[in-house]
Order: sequence, then structure tokens, then C-alpha cells
Amino acid sequence: MTTRSLKRKNVKNRLKRNLKRNKINLGHNSNHNLENKVTLNQKSSQGVSQNLKFNQTFKMKRSNPFFIGVKWGAALVLCISLFSCDSSLIFDDNFAFPAHAWHKDSAVTFNFSTDSIYAEQATIAINLRHTTDYSYRNLWLFMDLYIPNEPVQRDTLNLSLMDELGHDSPNVKSEGLIGGTIKESKHYYRYGVQNPPSGTYKIKLQHAMRQDVLNEVVSIGARIEKIK
Repeated sequence: MTTRSLKRKNVKNRLKRNLKRNKINLGHNSNHNLENKVTLNQKSSQGVSQNLKFNQTFKMKRSNPFFIGVKWGAALVLCISLFSCDSSLIFDDNFAFPAHAWHKDSAVTFNFSTDSIYAEQATIAINLRHTTDYSYRNLWLFMDLYIPNEPVQRDTLNLSLMDELGHDSPNVKSEGLIGGTIKESKHYYRYGVQNPPSGTYKIKLQHAMRQDVLNEVVSIGARIEKIK
């Protein structure tokens, strides 16, 4: 065999050995990539399972009666705090008439006792609720006012409910939704109580309309407020 042939043979052998080495390296690399893919898939599956657990927990909290009760309880406390912060209110009470009928001989009396009223002046208001079938534009009242250490004050009140065209007076509002069948209003007495003393107050109301039984009157009430 010639020298040139030997050189060719040696070159071929080297090429074969290099090819084998490259195949082995490629096999190791592919195995390593496969391991990486498996690891990534495991991590992604763990992430999916964690998301599923979080979503399930969140849904359980939203549907849990305890969390629902806490949410509505907080809303109720907020509403009560908003509507109970009337610092000017001293007394407020109402009497509902059975069958929405008020007989002229049926006097409604409100009593209120207090040790002290921290105000220079107090005012009295009459609360009225009537239906839309009430037949008159006003309501006449007899009021007897009992103030501690003062003589009884008797007065006649005219509660205006609508004008001559049948439009509601500015202080008359529909109760609830627009178009409801109940109207409510608050009418302030023209005289205030100066330096209201402590003791027992009494307000006695009778209707002064011409008919004996006044129909479609839902309730009558008395309210005492501080004037700031």
C-alpha cells in the first residue's frame, strides 16, 4: 500500500470517529432538552393547579354564607349610621289609623319626657301620611301643647297638601317609588319653644274637618327638633 493510500485511510478513520462523537453529543443534548421540557411542563402544571385552587377558594368565599353575611352586615351598619346621625332630633313618633279612618272624637296624644334639652330653641312639626284618594286640599287640626311649667296652649293648624290646581305642596312627597299611593309631609308649627325646659311634654291632636270620620288618613305624628 502506498503512502498516499495510507493517508486517505487515516483521514477516513478520523472522519468516522468525529461523526460518532457528534452523534453521542447530539444524543446527550436531546436528552438534556427533553429533561428541560419535562421540568417546564411540571412547573406549568403546578401553576395551573395553583390557579385552579385559587379560583376554587375564591368561588367558595363568594358563595360562603359567612362572607355574604359579613358583606351585607357591613352595608346595613353603614345605612343605619347614615340615617341615624340627625343630631337635631329630640322626639319623633307616629300613630297609624286602623282602616285609614280618623274619627273627630279620637284624639291622638304624644308624650315625651326629658331631663335636659341642650338647645336655645326647639320647634314642633306634624308628620302626616295620607293616600292619593284623600278628598281635600288641606287638613285642619286642633292641637293642645303641654310644655313643662307653662299653661296649655291650644291652637288650630291648617296643613296645606295641594294648591288650587291640584298640584302637591312643596313639602308633600310620594312615599317609595314615583306613582305610589301614599303621600307624606312634614308641617312645622309657626311658634318655637324658647329655652325648652326639662320635664314632660305632651302634644294632643284632633282633626277639625266638618265630617265626623276623615277617611284616607294613614297616620299622624309629632316631631320635636333643635334649632341650631
